Amino acid sequence: MEKLKQENYFFPFDWIVENAWATDAPVSEIEIAELEWLLNVDWFGTDESPLTPNEVLNNPEIDPEHFARIQNADLSYPIDLGMNPKVNKLVPFDGLHRICKAKLLGQKTIKCRIIPIEKAMSKLEIYIPKLDDLWFKQKMMACPKTMDYNAGYDVQIDGYNKTDGTIQFPKEKWQAWFDKWMNAKDRWYAYVVRKDDNTWIGDIAYHITSEHNMPCVHIVMSAEHRGGGYSKESLILLCQNAKANGFTKIYNDIPHERIGAIKVHKAVGFKEIKGQGQYCFLVKDLI
Repeated sequence: MEKLKQENYFFPFDWIVENAWATDAPVSEIEIAELEWLLNVDWFGTDESPLTPNEVLNNPEIDPEHFARIQNADLSYPIDLGMNPKVNKLVPFDGLHRICKAKLLGQKTIKCRIIPIEKAMSKLEIYIPKLDDLWFKQKMMACPKTMDYNAGYDVQIDGYNKTDGTIQFPKEKWQAWFDKWMNAKDRWYAYVVRKDDNTWIGDIAYHITSEHNMPCVHIVMSAEHRGGGYSKESLILLCQNAKANGFTKIYNDIPHERIGAIKVHKAVGFKEIKGQGQYCFLVKDLI
């Protein structure tokens, strides 16, 4: 069969696999024959030498990494499919290696869930602020309801208010902060934007710490936008960016009493490694 180009079968919208996973959808069975065409799309290999799943199944040595993932795929989990409106076909959000394994084992069907595409769509995007945009950061840092998580600590930062957690960020400090954060390789910063109305709802960042030699998470949702489920997707966007920039791990250390924040991190795949006094130390592999 003709080798198909993967770019012709991408969903015509941004989506997040974790959104698909979180969707409550019934599990059914689908015929492998109905999905066979997917194995002739060049999903595997590299940009320079793309390969189809069928090519890898027939010659495992040409892409041992993907073949190992096929062998290790767990068929007890259903695949997640969505109807791609660009081609009017079911395309996987998750589970391509499981489809390959099912074929390798000679199965006729595989467990699946059909995910409404709007459920998998990304609701948020990132925006890299310009210097004049730092009024939003200033506003968040001056808001006691937004900064209440930061109250009561011995923080050695100019302008920190221990009582309510706020931090003064006057305009005369913007340029120095901007030069430090926006023009450096050891840190990254962005605003989180709600797509449907283009509203800035929070900020995300990471910086490399000498103690752990990997990126440390910063994520804050402004008070008026808390409770909307935005923290999880914002954290996913942050991890995606860290991975795209070549990092293999990312961490955060969160006070144990911040149960909600710890829960969000664990929902995104962070694992608790060790307790450090009043902190819960969480690490995620960016694979």
